[in-house]
Amino acid sequence: MINSKRIVAICLLALELAACGGGGGGGSSGGGNDNGDPTPTTVTSGLVYQLDASKYDGSTFPATGCATLSWTDLIGALSGTLTGFSGCGATSGWNGDGSSTSPYRLVLDGTDDYVSLGTNTIGNKSNGASAVTIDFWVRYTSLESGKYDNNIFFVSVDGTKAGLWMNFRGDGANAGKVLIAARSKTSDAFLEATSTTSVSAATWTHLVGLFDFADGTLNLAFDGTVESASSLAFGSTTYTQATATVPDTLTYTNAANDFLNGEIAYFGVYNRELSSTEISQNCNALKDRFSGHSCN
Repeated sequence: MINSKRIVAICLLALELAACGGGGGGGSSGGGNDNGDPTPTTVTSGLVYQLDASKYDGSTFPATGCATLSWTDLIGALSGTLTGFSGCGATSGWNGDGSSTSPYRLVLDGTDDYVSLGTNTIGNKSNGASAVTIDFWVRYTSLESGKYDNNIFFVSVDGTKAGLWMNFRGDGANAGKVLIAARSKTSDAFLEATSTTSVSAATWTHLVGLFDFADGTLNLAFDGTVESASSLAFGSTTYTQATATVPDTLTYTNAANDFLNGEIAYFGVYNRELSSTEISQNCNALKDRFSGHSCN
């Protein structure tokens, strides 16, 4: 006959082990979620602006075509406005069914499609920051041939001057590389650097731009791998927003060649510099949306 006290002891031990194994969860920069799921979550510390095509209006029901011309910021509910979109279809507007081969995304036709984020929007959110991080899931379809063509995003620091900038270069041997540029304040020159990594057409990429004004560097990361930083002579150790007269935009609108012919699935802005570990975490958090994608 089995001793009843022994049975009770075994049951109590089992309950204690279950309790020990039931914890977990991640904080704002943790590697898991609040339910103990080890799947990485997007870093939220310092996240001041966030657009996600899978939650275009803050819900879980994505749009299609031109069903809506707004893209809601999930942090502060500051809507981006889709501009130039008409006759939407496979080459313009909301697309995707949420599968890894057709992720939810906004398609830009390279002719006149862009997203207006509002005047001084990102600039004001970055004002006073010693560093800014821009986080994208993006791909291009084709490239115009200029060094500064194929813009991904533009933030004005003052008037019409670019304060934060990234584009896919289209010129010669540099085609497919990413140019990152910035001014820390309105009197700065347009200081720039180009990636060593080249991105192929129709390839989803987790692209991160690192603007470090305190250290005087610009840098880029591709699919969780951070390149070597370029040192530049910024006039201020913080980003200093003046008064812009044009809106911040996803893809620049100054000339026909500036528009991006491509697709954006996600856009995030941080008012600090993410670490290499956090960049890798963000890449891994969303990689399953994109078929066969891997992250460092």
